[in-house]
Amino acid sequence: MLPETYDNDNTGRATRGAALALLGKTYLYQQKWAQAIEYLGIVIDLGVYQLSMPAGTDSIDYVNAYLCNFTSEAMPGGDGSTYTAENNCESVFEIQNNDDPPIDHPAGLKYDPRRYASVFAEGDTIENREGFHYYNEPFDSTRHVNVQIGQGYQVRKYYYPLHSAGPDAPYNDPNNWRYLRYADVLLMYAEAEYHLNGSTPVAIDAINQVRARAGMPGVTQVTPEVIIHERDVELGLECLRFHDLVRWSLLPEPWVDPVVMVSGYVAGKNEYLPIPIEEITKSEGLLKQNPGW
Repeated sequence: MLPETYDNDNTGRATRGAALALLGKTYLYQQKWAQAIEYLGIVIDLGVYQLSMPAGTDSIDYVNAYLCNFTSEAMPGGDGSTYTAENNCESVFEIQNNDDPPIDHPAGLKYDPRRYASVFAEGDTIENREGFHYYNEPFDSTRHVNVQIGQGYQVRKYYYPLHSAGPDAPYNDPNNWRYLRYADVLLMYAEAEYHLNGSTPVAIDAINQVRARAGMPGVTQVTPEVIIHERDVELGLECLRFHDLVRWSLLPEPWVDPVVMVSGYVAGKNEYLPIPIEEITKSEGLLKQNPGW
């Protein structure tokens, strides 16, 4: 019953595509592959969404066609074109936030373009806006430490251009939170197709659409390793990895062992999230807490 799109005054409301994509994701988590394919396929067939693709072959194009999904300002292309940022063609469901900082572009390519958009590495310019703190200052892992990552890197996704949301984050974060991106829809669709039908041309094409946006060569076969890798590099730092690892560990033939991959993971507990205590209280004890919580 939801519309496929809204006018500008209603940007951010859940659309038909958002509802269907969430339903498909739910079926994916329940290992109901046919239903996941059905509803994610509807989202794909709507023709409303597409990947933000590089308009040229310059390094800036490959990085910014991806980085625009995590910034608040349109990103420049190598030929003078721009890549729409918030509520762009790739956004399936996006939580609207309310700041409007300017932005500049990164430079240089040596690795997968998504790496540059995901993290700051040694020597990367932290801030390109003149007059702002850290303007033209290169990232130094001995001084600019992020305890969530470490190892010489700092989060860039959702923190570019540099800002500090303070103690009220994420409610006053300047960047919209992209809750569902079309890239995720394609990868979930490929995964469900693989579980149900194997490494089909449909599954291969869905993954290669995502890789092509980053200028990466296509895969010729879909395997668990391919799915795990592509979700890691495409969706890194978007708060999905832990849940992916858990659900992959619950397959009849597990793909991963989170006990050895996640620090502090406790088998028999962390497969499920805790039920909020206020919900248990409101149910007068009829609702039972999940094991270990």
